[in-house]
Amino acid sequence: MDQITINGKIYKKEEIEKKEFYNSSILNDAEKSVLNFLTLWYDDSLFIEVKTSGSTGEPKPIELPKSSMLASARATIEYFSLLPQSDILLAMSPDYIAGKMMILRALAGNLNLWVIDPVSNISPFLDRKYEFCALVPYQVFMTLKDARASESFNKINQLIIGGGKVDDELKSMLLNTGVKCYSTYGMTETASHVAIKKIGEDDVFESLPGVTFSIDDRNCLIIKTSYLPEKEIITNDVVTLIDDTRFVWNGRFDNVINSGGVKLFPEMIEEKIKDIISHNFFIAKEDHHALGQIPVLVIESSPIGEEQEIKLLDKISKRVKKYENPKKIVYINQIEKTPTGKIKRQY
Repeated sequence: MDQITINGKIYKKEEIEKKEFYNSSILNDAEKSVLNFLTLWYDDSLFIEVKTSGSTGEPKPIELPKSSMLASARATIEYFSLLPQSDILLAMSPDYIAGKMMILRALAGNLNLWVIDPVSNISPFLDRKYEFCALVPYQVFMTLKDARASESFNKINQLIIGGGKVDDELKSMLLNTGVKCYSTYGMTETASHVAIKKIGEDDVFESLPGVTFSIDDRNCLIIKTSYLPEKEIITNDVVTLIDDTRFVWNGRFDNVINSGGVKLFPEMIEEKIKDIISHNFFIAKEDHHALGQIPVLVIESSPIGEEQEIKLLDKISKRVKKYENPKKIVYINQIEKTPTGKIKRQY
């Protein structure tokens, strides 16, 4: 814990504390960002200030105990059997929890941290074998679209993907690689992920060491950990609980559409119709005088015309249940997303 290897160079705690790297012309911006975070890690404070993702509102600052972050890092090291001196790749900004936790995994596990700028296509930087890497879906997609990635992507042994859903197209691309790929479940408040599912197997998330689950009367997930200050974190994620370490994610309670007393999950509707809509889209809700709320299809496109609308809604009606059928189509110029790539369900 008193030193870290970044891009092949060893930095000792005392060097970092004295900020001797500040005026170095040798370091790139990504390396400086990592070292700047480590100056905060090594200071006298017991907490690190982090920002939430903003998926359900404006990003807000919260304080995470350093002890909790370290315990989370060690749980990931244990789950993925990361051995000392293994090479891991940081291709995400240390401004967010995912980037910070990659740094702490390197620190806690005595791993060799290789740092690049958080670019969309990392293929040009896959010049060595990496035991472990974390990316968001967009980075994976853009990297796999690059012809150079056919061989270079397989230099990653284990890859975790967070910050968004891995859709069927991306899943298919990943299954054609030799990389062990996992989707993650977690949030800033839990110091990164608390559950993992392997892509290409079932949809069941499995807890990390030290984490168990239960549900409340809304069927929303309750996270219990041995290392976070709040022993229980009540989420707004509706799940099907299998046992106290496994669950299937259904959707966000915040997004639930209560239509005539029937609860509809936009995420489930989107999954059913995604292959018949050629533009980016999402399902939103709109108030209705009789039903309370109705599902609305929001498409990132100019209007397609009445005749095409009728044909599209007819196709959708054959894929979804009666109440799930969108009652209207709304067109917008651009779908707004959070800094981590999650859709803001508003129009």
